[in-house]
Amino acid sequence: MMERRNKATALVLCLRVRREIAARGLQLVRRSVAVVWPSCLRRLAVVFLLPVKEPQQNVTLIVRSIGYGSHKSHATVTAGVTLTGRRFKAETMKVFNINEATLSLALYTDVTNSKELLESMQAGTLEPEVAFLNALLIPDVFPLLAAAHKTLVAKSRDSLTTRTLHSELVYNYSGSKHISESLKRCGISDNTTYILAARFDATPDEIKGIEKLINGKEIELEELEGRANQSQIQKHYKLSAPELGVSSLADAITCRIASRDAL
Repeated sequence: MMERRNKATALVLCLRVRREIAARGLQLVRRSVAVVWPSCLRRLAVVFLLPVKEPQQNVTLIVRSIGYGSHKSHATVTAGVTLTGRRFKAETMKVFNINEATLSLALYTDVTNSKELLESMQAGTLEPEVAFLNALLIPDVFPLLAAAHKTLVAKSRDSLTTRTLHSELVYNYSGSKHISESLKRCGISDNTTYILAARFDATPDEIKGIEKLINGKEIELEELEGRANQSQIQKHYKLSAPELGVSSLADAITCRIASRDAL
């Protein structure tokens, strides 16, 4: 009886997601991620539907619903629901497609081992390799995606400015041409407690490895905007009040990132 009820609930969830997909003009991709990134580059929609059967033959269906925003530049995967014979379990997803690569992101607060992480990065012993950014300077994911795109282009041309792909991401996010200063300001320090971790083309094992590296509390990416330090952002990117009167912090940062090499 329970299994039949779960199947019915799963079917209702599927129908709801399918209707939402159809209403937004998207196509469902089973066992994968469907990404739609219009030419305006301001809206990104992601749908994820993954059916799984457990060894105990409990019917499990993971449905991650659409997240979509006209002024939010990234897909917000609002909820994941795992249906089993006994319980419901919430899950999150933070993977972004950039051309043919992916960027996995995780946001942490109350981090207590920043000094050890920084020492491992400087010694080249951090495993897996990952970019740690000062999340106070990140009001939205979109500027980071722009920096990630720029990083991947540099890699494809064999023209990285820094030693590694992930340090290049931090450097590109800074919008500055000063390498050491960029890594210092936009990266982490010994006492950083609020960190955004980023990894290109992360495997499931690498994601687990990153989670084990950081001693802190993981929180949702949606908290970036509310926790961003506007005064620090304005000072670092030299943003004026008139500019912010017609533009958001995220858009202003993105402009700095995109135009750095042209200035």
